[in-house]
Amino acid sequence: MKSIHFLCTAICVFALSCSQQPPTSETAQAQNTSVMNDTHLPIFIGTYTSPEGSRGIYQVNLDTANGTFGEVALIAETVNPSYLVLNRERSILYTVNENVPDGMITAFERNSGDQWTPASALSNVGSAPCHLTLNENQSLIAVANYVSGNVVAYPLDATGSLLDEASAGQHAGAGPNTERQEAPHAHFVQFSKDGRWLYAVDLGIDEIKMYPLDNGRLGDARTALRLSPGDGPRHFVFHPVMDMAYVLNELSNTVIAVRVDQASGQFTAFDRQSTLPEDFSEHSQAAAIKISKDGRFLYVSNRGHQSIAIYALAEDGKPTLVAITTTEGAWPRDFMLTPNEEHLLVANEHSDNIALFDRDVATGLITYSGQQLSLSKPVCLIY
Repeated sequence: MKSIHFLCTAICVFALSCSQQPPTSETAQAQNTSVMNDTHLPIFIGTYTSPEGSRGIYQVNLDTANGTFGEVALIAETVNPSYLVLNRERSILYTVNENVPDGMITAFERNSGDQWTPASALSNVGSAPCHLTLNENQSLIAVANYVSGNVVAYPLDATGSLLDEASAGQHAGAGPNTERQEAPHAHFVQFSKDGRWLYAVDLGIDEIKMYPLDNGRLGDARTALRLSPGDGPRHFVFHPVMDMAYVLNELSNTVIAVRVDQASGQFTAFDRQSTLPEDFSEHSQAAAIKISKDGRFLYVSNRGHQSIAIYALAEDGKPTLVAITTTEGAWPRDFMLTPNEEHLLVANEHSDNIALFDRDVATGLITYSGQQLSLSKPVCLIY
C-alpha cells in the first residue's frame, strides 16, 4: 500500500449526510437504491476522505444496458472508508476506517427507506486497517492492519452487528526493501473456500500466513507461501473452479500462480509473470487483481504505468499476458467487473475519476467506453 492518508487526529464520525437535500425526483431516488435489477447496478465506492475532498462512502447507479452512470450520492459520512464489503443480503455494508494509529471497523445497515444508517462500530485492534472480508456463513469478519502488521477476526451476531470479542495474530519480520518492508504490513485477508483457514498476505515480510479457525477464533499462524525477497505481496484471488490461486506482488510487479492443497491449505508456486511491458522501466506498483467467473481471464492494475494487464488462463491455469490497456486516469488502486462481466470499472485514485470500460466476454479484452465520473480519491469499488 503506497498511500495511507494519515489522519492521526481524526475520529471516525459516521452518519448519513444530513447536509445533502433529500432526493425529489424519480431519477434522484434511483441513485439511492441498493437493490440490483436487470439494468441498474448500484456501485458502492470507498474513498480516502479530507476536508476539501471526499466525505465517506458513495453510491452510483450504472445503467448496464446503456453503459452510463447516474449521479453520485454520498450515502454515509465516515473517515477513510478505504475498503468495503456487503453481506449476502445486501442489507449491511461494512467498512474499515483506515486511520493511524486508531483504526476502526464500521457497519451500516440499509433500512426500509433504502437509507444507510450506522449499525455498529468497533475500535480496531490495529493501525491502518486496509482490507476486510466476510466468511461464507457471515459469522466472522476479518481485517488486515497495514501499519501494525497484524490481522484480526471479529465475530458477528445474528443481525450482522460487530461483537467486541476479537482474536488477533501479530506478524513479525522485515524484507529487503528498507522503505516499504521495514516491518510487517498485513495487506489482505481471505478465508479459504472450505472456511478452515484465514489467509493473510503480508507485504512487509514477503509471506502469506494461514490461520486455522477454531470456533470462530484464530489459531497459531503457519506459512502458506513464502515469496521471493522484495516481492511485496499485496492481494490474491482464488480460481473459481480449480485448486489454484493467483498472488499479486506490489513491489516486484509480478503475478505468481500457485496450486492450493485443500487438505493442508498450503500454496505451491508454479508460474511467475510480469504485470508490465518489457520496455517499461519507470516506477510502478501493482494494486488489484480480479478473475472472471469462468476462470478464463485474469486482470491486474498497475499504478504508475496506469494500466490494466489482462491474462488468458490456460486449461492448466497458467497465465499468458494478452493485452495491457490504459486506465484513462492515474493510480488505478481498485477495479471491478460487473455481474454480467460486460463492463469493467476502474477507480483512479490520483486523478479523482472512475472510468468505465466495455468488456468482450469471449476475448476478455476491454475498451474504454468514453464514460467516466469524477470523485475525490476513489479507492474501492464493490456492488
